[in-house]
Amino acid sequence: MPADPLDEGVFRYRVRIGDDGFHMFNILVDNDPEQQLYPHIEMAQIGEGALCGPDSFGSSLSWLIQGAPDQLFDIVLDTSETDRYRVVWWEPVVEDESPAPVASLPG
Repeated sequence: MPADPLDEGVFRYRVRIGDDGFHMFNILVDNDPEQQLYPHIEMAQIGEGALCGPDSFGSSLSWLIQGAPDQLFDIVLDTSETDRYRVVWWEPVVEDESPAPVASLPG
């Protein structure tokens, strides 16, 4: 996840919702599956899952973004947030915003 140049401690990653209308994710530290950030419950929607990790115990736990097929969302990791339910969140992207890395991964 690239760092937000305007907001220290904030990282953003852009995803596109697939044809199924959702996107599930967890976050890897340094692309290491042994260092995952994940919610404490499966398929946690925004504000539902308390941040856990980094460790290797989150392979079956993911956050869930629901939206329209092909809709863009920015996933945000705010390392300065103290509320574990608000460290990871997402927001829909307005189409005229500046580009960010886009991942089109299966649901």
